[in-house]
Amino acid sequence: MIEEFDGLRLVCDRERPDVVQGVTSAARTLAGLLVQRPVRTALDLGTGCGVLALTMARRAQHVVASDVNPRALEFGRRSAHLSGIANVEWRQGDWYAPVRGRRFELIACNPPYVVSPETRLLFRDGSDATAGVVRTAAEYLVAGGLAEFLINWVHEPDDWVTPLHDWIPPGCDALVVHHATMRPGQYAETWVPAGPDRDARMARWLEWYRDRDIKAIGAAFLLLRRREDDGAARLQALEASTAPTPRAGLHAERMLRGTDLASRGDEALRAAALAVVDGVRVEHGTRRRSGEWQPGQATLRVVPTVGVQAVVPADLLPMLWGLDGTRQLGAVLTDLPGENRAEGLALARRLVELGFVEAAADRS
Repeated sequence: MIEEFDGLRLVCDRERPDVVQGVTSAARTLAGLLVQRPVRTALDLGTGCGVLALTMARRAQHVVASDVNPRALEFGRRSAHLSGIANVEWRQGDWYAPVRGRRFELIACNPPYVVSPETRLLFRDGSDATAGVVRTAAEYLVAGGLAEFLINWVHEPDDWVTPLHDWIPPGCDALVVHHATMRPGQYAETWVPAGPDRDARMARWLEWYRDRDIKAIGAAFLLLRRREDDGAARLQALEASTAPTPRAGLHAERMLRGTDLASRGDEALRAAALAVVDGVRVEHGTRRRSGEWQPGQATLRVVPTVGVQAVVPADLLPMLWGLDGTRQLGAVLTDLPGENRAEGLALARRLVELGFVEAAADRS
């Protein structure tokens, strides 16, 4: 088969254990989340039909695509030829083995993600490897390099963050955007396909979850950035309110810049001329109470998006309207009543970290 995606022509097949799938919904999602910066070197781990490798090849000088499945590499080569792309190197091996000793500016990986008792499908089954793939990424990133993953993992129903702290390698900052959590029954319903043996397979999956005391399974986008040092890992954990959109990598990149600015301290933030980014939508409501209209809080969303939103209290909306890139934040804050300025500074920092507001100097 040949599938088309974003101008690429991709060779794929189906219905066999070493199937080389086409553009799955997960592949589409991660392709959209890839940062848009030009890079010299990139790595696609578990390339499959090559969709992520060929997507990165448009902005990278050189891409390495690795896979344990030799059929995937053959299909990837065909996909590259059909798509007119010649800057991808295809290597067979398990995870990082084919690139041992090399470092990259960008790594993308859509690992086997389904938490299940099955091992039949190479591309899907085997989520136990995911944590190790994430932990090892730092060894293959240059300083400032990024690694992007879609992950599934087991967690307690009321705490999805704690297990991920052990995944983040030293010397890395991490951003995790949590998109969903499913109970075992719901998860099995999602992944066990229709067929005459579905009821028996469902029963086996649920028994496997019970034996392992698995109560909840999360799904998220995880972004690593390698720092210059090997200090303690840092993790920013966010809840998504919507699914990520195409070109969400633009938002992810802005969040990285915003996190850097926000971490430089209050004075640096006050001195920055900040602007609300293009694509932000403000949803603001009012309600009638005691015979008067009273403004409510506003919700901010942006397109393209990684899926997060922000809330602005009604009394801080004047600050939001004042962030047009022509004045330093400190001057905008003086327009607020004195008792609101500290809260306004904290809100500005959060909006910068979430990529809804950026330094005017960063606007393209």
